[in-house]
Amino acid sequence: MNDNQPGREEGEGANHVAGVWCIRMADAPLAPGEQAEFDAWLAADASHSPAFERALAVWGGLHAMEGEPEVIAMRAEALEAMRDANARRWTRSNARRPWNWAMAAAACLLLALTVALWPGRGGPVQYATGLGERRTFVLADGSRLSLDAETRVEVDLAGDRRTLRLLTGRAKFDVEKDAARPFTVTAGGRTVVATGTAFSVELLGDQLHVILYEGSVAVVRGEPPAAARLLEIKRNPGRAAIALAPGRELVAPVNAPVVPQIVKADVARSLAWEGGQLSFVDEPLSSVVERLNRYSRSKIVVGDTRAAAIEINGVFNAGDAQAFLDAAQMAYPLDVRRSGDAIVIGSRAR
Repeated sequence: MNDNQPGREEGEGANHVAGVWCIRMADAPLAPGEQAEFDAWLAADASHSPAFERALAVWGGLHAMEGEPEVIAMRAEALEAMRDANARRWTRSNARRPWNWAMAAAACLLLALTVALWPGRGGPVQYATGLGERRTFVLADGSRLSLDAETRVEVDLAGDRRTLRLLTGRAKFDVEKDAARPFTVTAGGRTVVATGTAFSVELLGDQLHVILYEGSVAVVRGEPPAAARLLEIKRNPGRAAIALAPGRELVAPVNAPVVPQIVKADVARSLAWEGGQLSFVDEPLSSVVERLNRYSRSKIVVGDTRAAAIEINGVFNAGDAQAFLDAAQMAYPLDVRRSGDAIVIGSRAR
């Protein structure tokens, strides 16, 4: 082990060493040798894992508050302390610690000061779209959140992780890299674990759909695990998680302990909604109608199970439900009728 490795410092408590690991992992993913060293440090003492989670929590607070005057002032003080420490260190002939340790110590001081301001701030924030509305948000950590119509996502960027929850609809996530703060999206009884990547999550009927566009994600059952466990899952999914490759889609029943299907995704088609179009290839009418209804005040109802199973193909402008209904009657054995405020589409009498 090199002298400038966190675990080698003498006289430093677990909290300080955990802070240094946190800073290093936020800067860039650890090299294999560094990762092995970090794992050994976590396993060496029962106090190390809680210390690391505390450091991540403070680091999360720093990210969320980095533009506030108090934090800017403390950052300046920490940088000045770093320069002073470095100057003193190099004037002593018996100095052992290299410059980057002075920097890490100053950064840890800044994190420790920040946590005093953080409790009670923030909390989950809900982002939502209405009928026929599509919106894109840039989150405080730099990640981008794109919402389809009638979609709600709860976002909590405080603490040792970035925790999101898809409540309804469909959303695409372009995740800003931060190896020290896992990014998770929970929906339908499963959690998607990512660091820096692009993927979408959709609740459609009684199914959950996860499509990976670039990077990598792991999908686990249930709520997000502890931060240290999330980092482990991201590095090595193992049996506890399902790893997706780019261009693949996970399809699973909502809140059911069933092994999900992994299928090839039509990436271009799956992103058509961002441009205002809905593209269907062998899509059951029941799913088509649910997506169309996100854009239409006049709701379409599928009248019978035989109609619900008919597979639809075509590209339609989002919000133009009438064009879809006209095409459906011409191309498929379907009839359309009005029943009060609803439009009922059912199988044609034989």
